[in-house]
Amino acid sequence: MNRDGNNAAWLLLSLAALCWAGNYVVGRGSRGEIGPVTLAFWRDGLAFLCALPFAWRDLVRHRGTLLRAWPRILLLGAIGVGGYHICVYKGLAGTEALNAAVMLSAMPITIAIGSWLFLGQRIAALQGFGMALSLVGVGAVVLRGDPMALLTLSFNEGDLWMLLAVPLWAAYTVILQHRPIRVPSFALLTATLGAGVFAISPIYAWAAWSGEPMAGSLSAFAALAYVAIFATLVGYWCWNLGLERMDAARAGSFIHLTPVFAAILAILLLGERLEAYHLVAAVLVFGGVLLAGRAKRVPNGTATAAKREAVS
Repeated sequence: MNRDGNNAAWLLLSLAALCWAGNYVVGRGSRGEIGPVTLAFWRDGLAFLCALPFAWRDLVRHRGTLLRAWPRILLLGAIGVGGYHICVYKGLAGTEALNAAVMLSAMPITIAIGSWLFLGQRIAALQGFGMALSLVGVGAVVLRGDPMALLTLSFNEGDLWMLLAVPLWAAYTVILQHRPIRVPSFALLTATLGAGVFAISPIYAWAAWSGEPMAGSLSAFAALAYVAIFATLVGYWCWNLGLERMDAARAGSFIHLTPVFAAILAILLLGERLEAYHLVAAVLVFGGVLLAGRAKRVPNGTATAAKREAVS
Protein backbone atom coordinates (compact mmCIF):
# COMPACT_ATOMS: atom_id res chain seq x y z
CA MET A 1 0.00 0.00 0.00
CA ASN A 2 1.42 3.39 -0.96
CA ARG A 3 1.84 6.22 1.51
CA ASP A 4 -1.01 8.28 0.01
CA GLY A 5 -3.38 5.35 0.39
CA ASN A 6 -2.32 4.85 3.99
CA ASN A 7 -2.77 8.55 4.78
CA ALA A 8 -6.23 8.47 3.21
CA ALA A 9 -7.14 5.46 5.34
CA TRP A 10 -6.05 7.25 8.53
CA LEU A 11 -8.14 10.29 7.62
CA LEU A 12 -11.23 8.28 6.66
CA LEU A 13 -11.15 6.04 9.73
CA SER A 14 -10.55 9.02 12.01
CA LEU A 15 -13.53 10.86 10.47
CA ALA A 16 -15.67 7.77 11.07
CA ALA A 17 -14.65 7.76 14.75
CA LEU A 18 -15.46 11.49 14.99
CA CYS A 19 -18.94 10.98 13.52
CA TRP A 20 -19.63 8.12 15.94
CA ALA A 21 -18.36 10.20 18.87
CA GLY A 22 -21.00 12.80 18.04
CA ASN A 23 -23.56 10.01 18.06
CA TYR A 24 -22.88 9.32 21.73
CA VAL A 25 -23.04 13.01 22.65
CA VAL A 26 -26.31 13.50 20.77
CA GLY A 27 -27.75 10.24 22.03
CA ARG A 28 -27.13 11.28 25.62
CA GLY A 29 -29.81 13.98 25.33
CA SER A 30 -32.41 11.98 23.39
CA ARG A 31 -32.34 8.74 25.38
CA GLY A 32 -35.70 9.41 27.05
CA GLU A 33 -37.47 10.71 23.94
CA ILE A 34 -36.93 7.94 21.39
CA GLY A 35 -37.01 4.21 22.12
CA PRO A 36 -33.91 2.18 21.17
CA VAL A 37 -35.53 0.05 18.45
CA THR A 38 -37.40 3.06 17.07
CA LEU A 39 -34.21 5.12 16.97
CA ALA A 40 -32.30 2.31 15.23
CA PHE A 41 -35.05 1.78 12.63
CA TRP A 42 -35.56 5.45 11.73
CA ARG A 43 -31.83 6.16 11.84
CA ASP A 44 -31.18 3.50 9.21
CA GLY A 45 -34.38 4.19 7.28
CA LEU A 46 -33.74 7.92 6.99
CA ALA A 47 -30.13 7.31 6.00
CA PHE A 48 -31.25 4.87 3.31
CA LEU A 49 -33.79 7.35 1.89
CA CYS A 50 -31.17 10.13 1.85
CA ALA A 51 -28.62 7.92 0.09
CA LEU A 52 -30.95 6.32 -2.46
CA PRO A 53 -31.21 9.24 -4.94
CA PHE A 54 -27.42 9.51 -5.14
CA ALA A 55 -26.76 5.77 -5.39
CA TRP A 56 -29.68 4.80 -7.63
CA ARG A 57 -27.78 4.76 -10.92
CA ASP A 58 -24.96 2.63 -9.52
CA LEU A 59 -27.45 0.28 -7.89
CA VAL A 60 -29.16 -0.26 -11.24
CA ARG A 61 -25.86 -0.54 -13.13
CA HIS A 62 -24.48 -3.15 -10.72
CA ARG A 63 -27.75 -4.93 -9.94
CA GLY A 64 -26.40 -8.24 -11.24
CA THR A 65 -23.44 -8.23 -8.84
CA LEU A 66 -25.62 -7.05 -5.97
CA LEU A 67 -28.23 -9.73 -6.60
CA ARG A 68 -25.58 -12.44 -6.69
CA ALA A 69 -24.18 -11.14 -3.40
CA TRP A 70 -27.55 -10.62 -1.69
CA PRO A 71 -26.94 -13.16 1.14
CA ARG A 72 -23.74 -11.35 2.12
CA ILE A 73 -25.37 -7.91 1.85
CA LEU A 74 -28.37 -9.02 3.90
CA LEU A 75 -26.00 -10.40 6.55
CA LEU A 76 -24.03 -7.14 6.61
CA GLY A 77 -27.21 -5.13 7.01
CA ALA A 78 -28.70 -7.42 9.64
CA ILE A 79 -25.66 -7.57 11.94
CA GLY A 80 -23.65 -4.42 11.21
CA VAL A 81 -26.49 -1.93 10.69
CA GLY A 82 -29.85 -2.89 12.17
CA GLY A 83 -28.77 -5.44 14.76
CA TYR A 84 -25.73 -3.48 15.94
CA HIS A 85 -27.71 -0.25 16.35
CA ILE A 86 -30.48 -1.97 18.31
CA CYS A 87 -27.92 -3.52 20.67
CA VAL A 88 -26.10 -0.22 21.22
CA TYR A 89 -29.24 1.84 21.85
CA LYS A 90 -30.83 -0.79 24.10
CA GLY A 91 -27.53 -0.99 25.94
CA LEU A 92 -27.28 2.79 26.39
CA ALA A 93 -30.88 2.86 27.62
CA GLY A 94 -30.06 0.46 30.42
CA THR A 95 -26.47 1.03 31.46
CA GLU A 96 -24.07 3.78 32.43
CA ALA A 97 -21.86 5.43 29.84
CA LEU A 98 -18.79 4.15 31.72
CA ASN A 99 -19.89 0.53 31.35
CA ALA A 100 -20.69 1.05 27.66
CA ALA A 101 -17.31 2.62 26.92
CA VAL A 102 -15.44 -0.14 28.75
CA MET A 103 -17.20 -2.84 26.74
CA LEU A 104 -16.96 -1.11 23.37
CA SER A 105 -13.22 -0.63 23.93
CA ALA A 106 -12.92 -4.39 23.36
CA MET A 107 -13.89 -3.94 19.68
CA PRO A 108 -10.37 -3.51 18.22
CA ILE A 109 -9.01 -6.71 19.75
CA THR A 110 -12.22 -8.54 18.78
CA ILE A 111 -11.80 -7.36 15.19
CA ALA A 112 -8.13 -8.38 15.24
CA ILE A 113 -9.01 -11.87 16.50
CA GLY A 114 -11.76 -12.25 13.90
CA SER A 115 -9.45 -11.06 11.13
CA TRP A 116 -6.84 -13.58 12.21
CA LEU A 117 -9.29 -16.47 12.43
CA PHE A 118 -11.25 -15.84 9.23
CA LEU A 119 -8.98 -13.71 7.02
CA GLY A 120 -5.55 -14.81 8.17
CA GLN A 121 -4.53 -11.24 9.05
CA ARG A 122 -1.88 -11.77 11.71
CA ILE A 123 -1.10 -9.11 14.30
CA ALA A 124 2.37 -7.57 14.02
CA ALA A 125 4.28 -6.76 17.21
CA LEU A 126 4.12 -2.99 16.60
CA GLN A 127 0.41 -3.23 15.87
CA GLY A 128 -0.24 -5.16 19.07
CA PHE A 129 1.72 -2.62 21.11
CA GLY A 130 -0.21 0.23 19.50
CA MET A 131 -3.53 -1.43 20.27
CA ALA A 132 -2.52 -1.94 23.90
CA LEU A 133 -1.32 1.66 24.22
CA SER A 134 -4.56 3.07 22.80
CA LEU A 135 -6.57 0.78 25.10
CA VAL A 136 -4.77 2.28 28.10
CA GLY A 137 -5.69 5.72 26.77
CA VAL A 138 -9.35 4.71 26.48
CA GLY A 139 -9.19 3.48 30.05
CA ALA A 140 -7.91 6.89 31.17
CA VAL A 141 -10.94 8.54 29.55
CA VAL A 142 -13.66 6.21 30.75
CA LEU A 143 -12.24 5.94 34.29
CA ARG A 144 -11.62 9.70 34.41
CA GLY A 145 -8.05 9.08 35.49
CA ASP A 146 -9.13 7.07 38.54
CA PRO A 147 -8.33 3.32 38.32
CA MET A 148 -10.36 2.74 41.48
CA ALA A 149 -13.51 3.50 39.45
CA LEU A 150 -13.28 -0.08 38.19
CA LEU A 151 -14.27 -1.24 41.67
CA THR A 152 -17.58 0.62 41.46
CA LEU A 153 -18.72 -0.98 38.20
CA SER A 154 -21.94 -2.98 38.35
CA PHE A 155 -23.51 -4.84 35.45
CA ASN A 156 -27.10 -5.20 34.30
CA GLU A 157 -29.19 -6.11 31.26
CA GLY A 158 -27.97 -3.06 29.34
CA ASP A 159 -24.41 -4.32 29.67
CA LEU A 160 -25.40 -7.59 28.01
CA TRP A 161 -26.74 -5.66 25.01
CA MET A 162 -23.47 -3.69 24.76
CA LEU A 163 -21.52 -6.93 25.06
CA LEU A 164 -23.50 -8.37 22.14
CA ALA A 165 -22.81 -5.27 20.04
CA VAL A 166 -19.04 -5.92 20.12
CA PRO A 167 -18.95 -9.19 18.11
CA LEU A 168 -21.66 -7.88 15.75
CA TRP A 169 -19.48 -4.93 14.71
CA ALA A 170 -16.39 -7.13 14.51
CA ALA A 171 -18.27 -9.55 12.23
CA TYR A 172 -19.46 -6.65 10.04
CA THR A 173 -15.91 -5.36 9.67
CA VAL A 174 -14.48 -8.79 8.84
CA ILE A 175 -17.24 -9.69 6.37
CA LEU A 176 -16.84 -6.30 4.68
CA GLN A 177 -13.35 -7.39 3.62
CA HIS A 178 -15.18 -9.73 1.21
CA ARG A 179 -17.22 -6.91 -0.33
CA PRO A 180 -18.73 -7.45 -3.80
CA ILE A 181 -16.19 -6.28 -6.38
CA ARG A 182 -16.85 -3.58 -8.99
CA VAL A 183 -19.57 -2.04 -6.82
CA PRO A 184 -18.96 1.59 -5.78
CA SER A 185 -18.68 1.99 -2.02
CA PHE A 186 -21.63 4.33 -1.68
CA ALA A 187 -23.91 2.02 -3.65
CA LEU A 188 -22.85 -0.92 -1.47
CA LEU A 189 -23.48 1.14 1.66
CA THR A 190 -26.94 2.08 0.40
CA ALA A 191 -27.78 -1.54 -0.33
CA THR A 192 -26.53 -2.54 3.12
CA LEU A 193 -28.64 0.14 4.79
CA GLY A 194 -31.71 -1.08 2.92
CA ALA A 195 -30.93 -4.64 3.99
CA GLY A 196 -30.58 -3.50 7.61
CA VAL A 197 -33.95 -1.72 7.56
CA PHE A 198 -35.57 -4.80 6.02
CA ALA A 199 -33.99 -7.11 8.61
CA ILE A 200 -35.21 -5.19 11.66
CA SER A 201 -38.64 -4.19 10.29
CA PRO A 202 -40.43 -7.00 12.18
CA ILE A 203 -38.67 -6.00 15.41
CA TYR A 204 -39.65 -2.36 14.88
CA ALA A 205 -43.28 -3.33 14.17
CA TRP A 206 -43.39 -5.23 17.45
CA ALA A 207 -41.76 -2.30 19.33
CA ALA A 208 -44.23 0.20 17.83
CA TRP A 209 -47.17 -2.06 18.73
CA SER A 210 -45.78 -2.31 22.27
CA GLY A 211 -45.81 1.48 22.58
CA GLU A 212 -42.10 2.30 22.42
CA PRO A 213 -41.81 6.11 22.56
CA MET A 214 -41.18 8.38 19.57
CA ALA A 215 -41.22 12.04 20.63
CA GLY A 216 -42.15 14.73 18.14
CA SER A 217 -39.98 17.44 19.67
CA LEU A 218 -37.52 19.50 17.66
CA SER A 219 -34.61 18.12 19.67
CA ALA A 220 -35.67 14.54 18.90
CA PHE A 221 -35.85 15.23 15.17
CA ALA A 222 -32.50 17.02 15.27
CA ALA A 223 -30.93 14.03 17.04
CA LEU A 224 -32.46 11.66 14.49
CA ALA A 225 -31.16 13.79 11.61
CA TYR A 226 -27.63 13.74 13.05
CA VAL A 227 -27.46 10.01 13.65
CA ALA A 228 -28.90 9.30 10.19
CA ILE A 229 -26.72 11.65 8.16
CA PHE A 230 -23.46 11.87 10.07
CA ALA A 231 -23.26 8.83 12.36
CA THR A 232 -24.65 6.54 9.65
CA LEU A 233 -24.11 7.84 6.12
CA VAL A 234 -20.87 9.76 6.64
CA GLY A 235 -19.49 7.53 9.40
CA TYR A 236 -20.17 4.23 7.66
CA TRP A 237 -19.00 5.50 4.27
CA CYS A 238 -15.71 6.71 5.75
CA TRP A 239 -15.28 3.41 7.59
CA ASN A 240 -16.01 1.34 4.48
CA LEU A 241 -13.65 3.41 2.33
CA GLY A 242 -10.97 3.16 5.00
CA LEU A 243 -11.31 -0.63 5.01
CA GLU A 244 -10.58 -0.62 1.28
CA ARG A 245 -7.19 0.92 2.07
CA MET A 246 -6.28 -0.77 5.35
CA ASP A 247 -6.83 -4.31 6.65
CA ALA A 248 -9.49 -4.85 9.29
CA ALA A 249 -7.08 -5.76 12.10
CA ARG A 250 -5.23 -2.43 11.91
CA ALA A 251 -8.36 -0.40 11.16
CA GLY A 252 -10.00 -1.64 14.36
CA SER A 253 -7.60 0.43 16.46
CA PHE A 254 -9.21 3.61 15.17
CA ILE A 255 -12.38 2.79 17.15
CA HIS A 256 -10.40 3.80 20.24
CA LEU A 257 -10.53 7.38 18.93
CA THR A 258 -14.30 7.48 19.48
CA PRO A 259 -14.33 7.98 23.29
CA VAL A 260 -11.52 10.53 23.03
CA PHE A 261 -13.40 12.51 20.37
CA ALA A 262 -16.58 12.17 22.46
CA ALA A 263 -14.78 13.71 25.43
CA ILE A 264 -13.51 16.58 23.27
CA LEU A 265 -16.99 17.23 21.86
CA ALA A 266 -18.47 17.13 25.37
CA ILE A 267 -15.95 19.77 26.47
CA LEU A 268 -16.66 21.98 23.46
CA LEU A 269 -20.44 21.53 23.18
CA LEU A 270 -21.65 20.53 26.64
CA GLY A 271 -19.34 22.69 28.72
CA GLU A 272 -17.59 19.81 30.46
CA ARG A 273 -14.23 20.58 32.07
CA LEU A 274 -10.90 19.77 30.45
CA GLU A 275 -8.92 17.60 32.88
CA ALA A 276 -5.33 16.42 32.88
CA TYR A 277 -6.40 12.85 32.17
CA HIS A 278 -8.01 14.01 28.90
CA LEU A 279 -4.61 15.18 27.66
CA VAL A 280 -2.85 12.01 28.82
CA ALA A 281 -5.51 9.86 27.21
CA ALA A 282 -5.34 11.77 23.93
CA VAL A 283 -1.57 11.27 23.71
CA LEU A 284 -1.85 7.55 24.47
CA VAL A 285 -4.74 6.90 22.08
CA PHE A 286 -3.39 8.91 19.17
CA GLY A 287 0.07 7.45 19.69
CA GLY A 288 -1.31 3.92 19.84
CA VAL A 289 -3.45 4.39 16.74
CA LEU A 290 -0.48 5.86 14.88
CA LEU A 291 1.69 2.87 15.77
CA ALA A 292 -1.02 0.35 14.87
CA GLY A 293 -1.73 2.12 11.59
CA ARG A 294 1.95 2.22 10.61
CA ALA A 295 2.54 -1.44 11.43
CA LYS A 296 3.23 -3.57 8.38
CA ARG A 297 0.70 -6.23 7.56
CA VAL A 298 1.95 -9.76 8.27
CA PRO A 299 0.78 -11.94 5.34
CA ASN A 300 0.27 -15.69 5.36
CA GLY A 301 -1.35 -18.35 3.25
CA THR A 302 -4.80 -17.89 4.77
CA ALA A 303 -4.84 -14.22 3.90
CA THR A 304 -3.85 -14.98 0.33
CA ALA A 305 -6.61 -17.54 0.05
CA ALA A 306 -9.11 -15.09 1.48
CA LYS A 307 -8.09 -12.49 -1.07
CA ARG A 308 -8.56 -14.97 -3.90
CA GLU A 309 -12.01 -15.82 -2.55
CA ALA A 310 -12.95 -12.13 -2.33
CA VAL A 311 -12.35 -11.58 -6.05
CA SER A 312 -13.91 -14.82 -7.26
